[in-house]
Amino acid sequence: LLVTEALQGTALDAAIRRDDPLPTADALLHQLDMLPRLEGPVVEHRRSLRDQVKLLRALVPRRRSDIDRLYEVLTGATPRGDVGTVHGDFHAGQVITTKGRIVGLVDVDRAGLGRRADDLAMFLAHLHVLALDGAADGLAATYLQHLYGSWSATVPDVDLRTGIARSLFGFAPGGFTAQSPDWQRVAEHRLEAAIGWLDI
Repeated sequence: LLVTEALQGTALDAAIRRDDPLPTADALLHQLDMLPRLEGPVVEHRRSLRDQVKLLRALVPRRRSDIDRLYEVLTGATPRGDVGTVHGDFHAGQVITTKGRIVGLVDVDRAGLGRRADDLAMFLAHLHVLALDGAADGLAATYLQHLYGSWSATVPDVDLRTGIARSLFGFAPGGFTAQSPDWQRVAEHRLEAAIGWLDI
């Protein structure tokens, strides 16, 4: 059990939707830099990807060739970045802000060893989903491009783009899980977004 001090502020994803001031790319990186050094196994994505392929083939069978191609590329990718402490579920909903200043991070119980690019990719993929949903009249897409432009200079770009595609691949069944009426369209749009990050 991990108990943390209550944080006063607004989750960053809500701040984006409200067009509030947003933290800089460096400010977000600083929050990750403050995570303590941890020990343990490096997070492995391949098993979860195998399960995802089976589900997506059933949900959107007409996109089977895209699903199989994404799986092939994602499982064949070799990470280049250094291993260190990661948040493990880093996205805008986990960042508490007030007037553009970061108050802190929440849900740090999944912190462990991994690669910084994976944390950043998860964050950017979540923003891409907000952008696909039309959050804040394009603000999410603009913020995504701003952060990507900055962060791609701090980690191997191929790791970052692969991580974004991997996360979007993982998010593809989200509409079905939530029983959205347009879940099939949601799945296809997220698969197309993943393909776009890989240029395949």
